[in-house]
Amino acid sequence: MAKNSVDKRRTVAVLFHETTPPRRYASYRIWHCARLWKQWGIDVQFVRYPHARIEADLVIPHIDLSVRPEAYRQLLNSTSMVVNRNVTDIRKRSFSRNLVSLDDDYDGPVIVKTDANHGGKPEKNVLRRLPLRTRISSTWQQAAYLLRRLASTRSLSLLAYARALPPHGYPVYPSKHEVPPGAFSNPDLVVERFMPEKEGSLYYVRVYEFMGSEGFAIRVGSEHPVVKGVKSKHPEFIPVDQSIVAARHALGLDYGKLDYVIHEGKAVLLDVNPTPTFGRGFPQKIREQMWYQLARGIEQWFPGVTGVRRADRVPREAVTSRVN
Repeated sequence: MAKNSVDKRRTVAVLFHETTPPRRYASYRIWHCARLWKQWGIDVQFVRYPHARIEADLVIPHIDLSVRPEAYRQLLNSTSMVVNRNVTDIRKRSFSRNLVSLDDDYDGPVIVKTDANHGGKPEKNVLRRLPLRTRISSTWQQAAYLLRRLASTRSLSLLAYARALPPHGYPVYPSKHEVPPGAFSNPDLVVERFMPEKEGSLYYVRVYEFMGSEGFAIRVGSEHPVVKGVKSKHPEFIPVDQSIVAARHALGLDYGKLDYVIHEGKAVLLDVNPTPTFGRGFPQKIREQMWYQLARGIEQWFPGVTGVRRADRVPREAVTSRVN
């Protein structure tokens, strides 16, 4: 590995939620980037608590929740250089332009999703790791919520009361008129236009990954209309659509991934994730290529720190997109 050409030794702090156990760090892409940063002479520390004292040149919040808790926002407000500083809410209602209501004039196919990121699974993970008293209190709150919903909605449909739906099982309907009405009034779900990218029998989703000035896009396919990593196949590097790059900047994202499709010639943003993980959907060679290029994006904040010549930076087999 090239020797660090920078005189001053840089420091990076990655801030996790207090309930994220250290054994989970390796499932996140940021952990793999950190391994390379250490090889390039950067000091990397992992922090887990909102009251922690952080002394680093750069802080990367990695709070794996749809809404960043206030305690962590306050901690980051006192830090000068923060990645994704203003990315505090990634619920679908915060960015989706494809929402469908009972009153609009859209009459095409629709899909019902959890408003929270990744089917609300991160929130469930946090809850089950909290103290028993907090979990009991939350359970009572959820029971009270369901009783209020039952009294106001009086629907027999699960979609009227569900706090979350599994991402791989988001239901698709030919028309919004076939969606149980309670889904539209459920604050934890969203109804969106279903605009797939399909070739032959396969559905596709595109993933734009980026860190600072580095970025790339990859496309995967599946027989299932909702394409998710573990069931995906045929990964291929592709040029990223520039409207998705523009969406990234509009959202204030320095690091993360955006899921999108090309539907009828136009890019459609599906999902925003500033804390991406590595599932089992990609071969090891592609995974290594992905985190190596992401790690190089640290030069956005620390120019020249990787010591890698620009001419040697992009693997020949990858079609990449550099963001300036």
